[in-house]
Parts: sequence; C-alpha cells; structure tokens
Amino acid sequence: MSKHEKFIMTPMTSLMEDAIQACSGVGDGIETYPLGEYIMQSLLLKMSGFQEQKLKCILWELATDDYEFRYGYFTKNKNKYGECSHYNDKNQVFMDLKEHIHVVGEVFSLDEKETILEEIKQSIVQYSGSNLFSWYQRQYKEFCAFIDKEELTNKFADRKEGKGETCLLLGSLVTEYKDGFYRQRNRIAHNATSYQENLPDLKDLYREARPENSDPKLPRNYFMHFMILLLIDYVFIEMYKKYKAEQE
Repeated sequence: MSKHEKFIMTPMTSLMEDAIQACSGVGDGIETYPLGEYIMQSLLLKMSGFQEQKLKCILWELATDDYEFRYGYFTKNKNKYGECSHYNDKNQVFMDLKEHIHVVGEVFSLDEKETILEEIKQSIVQYSGSNLFSWYQRQYKEFCAFIDKEELTNKFADRKEGKGETCLLLGSLVTEYKDGFYRQRNRIAHNATSYQENLPDLKDLYREARPENSDPKLPRNYFMHFMILLLIDYVFIEMYKKYKAEQE
C-alpha cells in the first residue's frame, strides 16, 4: 500500500459523520439556528479541502509511477492543476487518471451509475434526523425533489456530446459546481461577506420563487453542494481502484 492510498480510498462521507456527531448534543431549538450556518460553512470548507488534497495525492501517485508524467507535472505543467479546487482542475485530474487507466490496459468506464447516485443520496438522507437537517428543512426538501426528478446518470463520468471525450461532469452538474458550490466555497474561504452584502441576488430569488421553474440549479443549497462533492469523490475512488488493480 502506498503512503497516500488509505487517504485516497477514505470516502468523504466520514466528514459528514464527524459533523453530525459534533453537534449531536446541541439540540435543534430556535436558539441553535445561528450555529447552523457556522457548522454548514465549516463542513463545506472541510469537504472542499479534503477533496483538493485527495486529488493532489492522486497526482503524486501518478508522478511516482510514470516518470514522463512526473517530468511534465513538475516542469511544463507545474501550474496546470492549480489548487485542484476549480472544476477545470478536477476535470484535468480526471482526464489524466483516465488516460493512465487506459495505458495500463483497461478503458475506463463507470458502471451502475443509478446505484452510485442512490448510494450518494442515501449517504445524505440517512442523517435526516439530525439537527443539520432541522436547521435547513427547506433546502433538504428542495434537494430531495431535485435528485428524484433530475436525470443525472448521463451527467457524470460520461462522454461529451459531439466531442466523444469522457468528462468528469456534464450539463447541469457542471453548472451546479461552478455557479453553486464553487461560488459559495469562495465566498466562505475568502470571507467575501465581510465586504459584500450577505444577500442572494434578486435574479436567484425570482428563479427559485417561480412555481413553474424547471431550472435545475439550486445555487444556495448546501445539500446540493454536498452531493456534488460526494459524487466527484465517489468517481475518483472508483477510478483509483481500477488504476491500482491494473498496476498489480
């Protein structure tokens, strides 16, 4: 086992479990509601940092096994991956890992996507009795409605229409990552609310309020943010399993 393997194979759900345990003795009365935003922001940042470090570890593993990749990673492609926080960074790691799986003998494909989505949903829903969910009941209901009606099986680890290349995310999931999770992650990480009004855009409020709204974006929904991170985490764990199995 490599130095990073245990961490790479650790599912991100472990962070959600820690958060649930940490606030289990607080209760869910109205006096605890101000704590909710603090906990959710902290959990989102921990999950984001966890994933960024995991992708860096995957890159290090590729650089350890492939000398040509190592040369490119540390010289001409030094700034190619950034901090592995932007979607383009993560998609590049996905493309590189996919290429290495193909090189060692197996064309990457992710099977049983419906099962994967159900597992991710259940990993969130199983904590619905905790105070994290009591504090954000409306967001939780919106998340459940979205994931039940939206067809997501062809929107991750799938081929991009017209180009033939397999990408990490597609369609509405890319939009959710960039306009939902990544915006919120940056606002929290860089303390943008210290000099900006901590209010949603009027266009977002209008879109959310329309009963006929079919726009899949839920830009201010923590459970959507958690879902997108868990989905990416699951994809990389499964890819890494294939990569290591082919190397042995």
